[in-house]
Amino acid sequence: MLLLVSYVAKNEVRMTNSWEFPKREMDHIVSAMSKPTAERFELVQKMARKSGAYGIVEEDRVVPGKVESLFSGGQDVVSRRLLLSALGRTRAIWATPDQPTEYTMNLAICRLRESDQEEWIPVEEMKDWIRSELFIDAQPLKWVQVDVDRVRLALETPILLGLVEGAYRGKKLMAVRLTQIGERVLIESPEEKSGASETFFVLPNFELTAFTSEMDYYKLYRLMLFSEPIKTDVVSTFKITDKSIFQATEVGLRESDILEFLKEESSKPVPRNVERSIKDWTSQTTFATVSEIHLFETETERELEDLLLLNDFKKYVVRQVGPTAVIVEGDMEELDDTLAKHKCNVRLFGKEAALEPPSPGTTIAEQVLLFGDHSVTDVPDDCLGCPAIQSCNRIVRRKALVKKGGAR
Repeated sequence: MLLLVSYVAKNEVRMTNSWEFPKREMDHIVSAMSKPTAERFELVQKMARKSGAYGIVEEDRVVPGKVESLFSGGQDVVSRRLLLSALGRTRAIWATPDQPTEYTMNLAICRLRESDQEEWIPVEEMKDWIRSELFIDAQPLKWVQVDVDRVRLALETPILLGLVEGAYRGKKLMAVRLTQIGERVLIESPEEKSGASETFFVLPNFELTAFTSEMDYYKLYRLMLFSEPIKTDVVSTFKITDKSIFQATEVGLRESDILEFLKEESSKPVPRNVERSIKDWTSQTTFATVSEIHLFETETERELEDLLLLNDFKKYVVRQVGPTAVIVEGDMEELDDTLAKHKCNVRLFGKEAALEPPSPGTTIAEQVLLFGDHSVTDVPDDCLGCPAIQSCNRIVRRKALVKKGGAR
């Protein structure tokens, strides 16, 4: 998911008329995934959209959402947030063939909470167990279509989040079991990691080796803003290039931001040749702002003098009004594209994309997503701490059994 969000932060991505990611953009993102398939990308982008990791603004442009709020913390903390967003907050059950997936995942989590890291649960057994638990108002819900394919589809989300490990026969998922992360998220309470741990280190060939499972995910996102992904997995590989540094400056990062981050977060000292190259690449970039009155300003006098030597730039200049300022006219977006070819990053004032204002109730929903909901107290002891507590109908059955004195 971080691959998707960091890519839309560094590149201008617009949805197609059918509100899908363009195939060219999708191929760029998929190429670095641990499982590079269109199906995996579809699952990732749906989860990212539902959790608010990205948003869609004017002209169908895709922009990052509240990345820091969603991804701050280690893998278990972030996985729990994403799982809560995927589970939903309703106990309604749908009878249409395409709708029971979330409900199936709720009951799958309930079954996983009764297991441990040693127990492999066959998908066929999981299906039978879920069907035996379909219950509301003392009536079995045999009309809810839960088959093996539905169970496999529901288990894709916890597998993607690293909560369960899958055993496959060819491409078919045959069984699952809890991982260490899954046990902490589904059964125990995720805890913030304390103490130093391996994060990443930079090699003289400009490659970064990152221990993604050990890193704070928001710091991993910041690392991905100024590097290009080569391979992502438990141990991921990224590479710093002149292109990735220029893209980082377009996002708003400066030389000091990049170097300070590397020095503070890297497990090993940053090679001197890498540091020199980053300084050289950022020094070649001119940072400028075009205001609403088309006043063009550079950060230093020397930068403006260098730009005035370019015929591509001089044709936009009306007159110079200061050591670092000129008045320009014409198509500002065309000017931006022209100067980008000369490694000049132009920021068009007032053109920053903004997400739509939150709808009523969003603040409450965000608090539940980030910190969990502790308002429900009238649940059986076996259900306490379950992330699916807001959307699982099995609570109804357990309450009924408690009243009859036969609770499990």
